[in-house]
Amino acid sequence: MCVDALHKTSTNRSYVCLFAAPYEAQIRAIFDRISQLLALSPAVKEMVISNTKTPFEIKFRNGSAIRGFTTGAGTGNGAVSFRGQRAD
Repeated sequence: MCVDALHKTSTNRSYVCLFAAPYEAQIRAIFDRISQLLALSPAVKEMVISNTKTPFEIKFRNGSAIRGFTTGAGTGNGAVSFRGQRAD
């Protein structure tokens, strides 16, 4: 899942990959794994222009992005921040 997201976003222009999970810890684990994979690939790491944790987002020079959202399980917020997000 993480490898596929990195491949799609680094090889396609303006490609948006979204990860959604009930809890922030799950999104954090996904983004930690993506960061580990980026550290192993200098060519892909060079394409990253920003990597933030609040919100969870990695932006690439080609206009692509990987974003992570919680669905609000247990908070009563539902998926408010997730609604309306564009994704490929």
